[in-house]
Amino acid sequence: MTVLRRSLQLSGVVVLLLSLSLTGLLYSSQPVHAETLLTWHDTGLPALPNYNSTCFDALQPNVLLVSERSVNSDYTYTNQGTFTYNWVTGQRSLLSKNNFDAYYNEATCNENTGLLFQSTKGQNGGIRYSSTNPQGVSVDYIPTHVATDGTLQMYAVGQSKLSNSSLFSSSDGGLTWQERGQQLHHEINGLSVSGPDGRAIYVMLSDSDFNSHLATYSFYFSPDAGVTWEKRSTLQGTYGISGNSLELSFWSLNGRTTSTDTLVLAQHTGGPGSTSGYLLSLSNDGGRTFNEVGKIGNGPGNPIFQIYQSGNSFFRIFYGGTMHVADNQPAFARSDDGGKTWQALSLPVPLENKPSLLQTNNAPNTLFLSEKQFLWYSSDLGQHWQKLAENQGMFLKVTPYAPFKLLGIKENRIYLLDLPDLGKSLTPAVTDSKIPDATFFDSTGHNLSGVFKTYWQQNGGLAQFGYPKTEPFREVNPSDGKVYTVQYFERNRFEYHPENKGTKYEVLLGLLGNQLTETRRAKQEQPFQPVANPDSTTQLYFPETGHNLSLSFKKYWEQNGGLSLYGYPISEEFQEINPDDGFTYTVQYFERNRFEYHPENKGTKYEVLLGLLGNTLLKQKGWF
Repeated sequence: MTVLRRSLQLSGVVVLLLSLSLTGLLYSSQPVHAETLLTWHDTGLPALPNYNSTCFDALQPNVLLVSERSVNSDYTYTNQGTFTYNWVTGQRSLLSKNNFDAYYNEATCNENTGLLFQSTKGQNGGIRYSSTNPQGVSVDYIPTHVATDGTLQMYAVGQSKLSNSSLFSSSDGGLTWQERGQQLHHEINGLSVSGPDGRAIYVMLSDSDFNSHLATYSFYFSPDAGVTWEKRSTLQGTYGISGNSLELSFWSLNGRTTSTDTLVLAQHTGGPGSTSGYLLSLSNDGGRTFNEVGKIGNGPGNPIFQIYQSGNSFFRIFYGGTMHVADNQPAFARSDDGGKTWQALSLPVPLENKPSLLQTNNAPNTLFLSEKQFLWYSSDLGQHWQKLAENQGMFLKVTPYAPFKLLGIKENRIYLLDLPDLGKSLTPAVTDSKIPDATFFDSTGHNLSGVFKTYWQQNGGLAQFGYPKTEPFREVNPSDGKVYTVQYFERNRFEYHPENKGTKYEVLLGLLGNQLTETRRAKQEQPFQPVANPDSTTQLYFPETGHNLSLSFKKYWEQNGGLSLYGYPISEEFQEINPDDGFTYTVQYFERNRFEYHPENKGTKYEVLLGLLGNTLLKQKGWF
């Protein structure tokens, strides 16, 4: 079993939330797709040490980061440093003398930005390091919460002169910090960062009476990383007898396709013995109201609760040492009304096989099922299943970037499984994520927010880029082999470059023209062969690529963004059949796009149109 490293430390009791352990579900002998089983690949990497913390490197593909330590004779630990395990080269290498500890603090290894943190004992601060800066730099605070939207936004609940639990915010990955929430005037007992928007956060404040052990808990929401706040609701609860253990905890759901309005709440219910437990509630209106969804009790067995979101539906995993709110509420179920009612779901294997589930953060419709004999895969939230591979009792992790792979760790050995079809789950329509100041496009069912929305608006919008075709996600860039947060549009791909934060290069366009013509250029097809400088006053010649630009294409290039939006020409003008409508047009390819000449629109702003290269690339990948 794999423990999801989010635990409820309430009244001295640790309630574990498990991500890969699931029994008590319904079995249905539903038909499954007959597929050839995929084969696990032994990476040949050295065995992992027994005492370690692992995470994927967000900056370079095919690398598992392992923070290693050894056990001394007196049972203390000695840090050995951070090592890279590259499953392509089969090499283990020392990256840094620093160590992160993602087991106790997931924020010390950010799989969306590649930033790692080592805390300094007895202090709030420590060292920030990465695979591109292994020596690291000193920081005043170690983050306790980080954005999962690919930005450098992070937070720390640390010490200050004003409060025992003040909130600090950083928008540059921890290099500088600003104290937030001073106007709230109460101790901050909890913080939750929205999955799709790192600036959208919730805090829980408490006003406690130590004599009566009663407390008033207030929930506040901030759309701007703690600058302004809106009170959402107030709940009455208890405070621990010891005077320092909270009786209430809350968190947001994982993944960029969830809603900023979704919160899960756990509240102590009190009572002696087996009647004591934690009441679990769900909010899908930003903490204004909560619906009870179940109760974790003190009975035998490991209490397991996990909830997923896909669109307007919620999926609940709920069993083992738990007590249901009502006898008729099943352990594995779906709710389409915000958790008010639940409908039982079934699985393709019997309970004796000990099935367990895993969902990927950026592909909400996909589920993996692990059981005694096989690993299964569903692309439609369990409506249909296909047998994927033999199961070897592994700890499983999906790479946080495309192309996706499933990493399996068994007996400290690392195995790999390619998931070529998982990318298809990135393009289906989603629902409005409720991100503040975001735009949701009904025509494609995708959201546009943050720096990508700013770039889209400032550089031509719909005419230049078209509608969004995916949500933001991490992908390996074929041009430089690095991993970036990207979002696909009908005509291009946006790439987020945090290293250029605050400059006009923070968002760059993908080199889709280069990518889609790579084979044709390698074959030296006639239009892509460099030509000599015609030395003409009516043409613009680019020695960088050996191609010309003239007439309507030259005018459009110069008036609508030039080099920064389109790049250099990589072909001459030639006739080509448009794959979208089947008609033949005069076209010219550029590093980032394709120009199409439409004589039927001569004299209008539509005389030159941009090719739908984003759509074309998604189709080429088999995702659209």
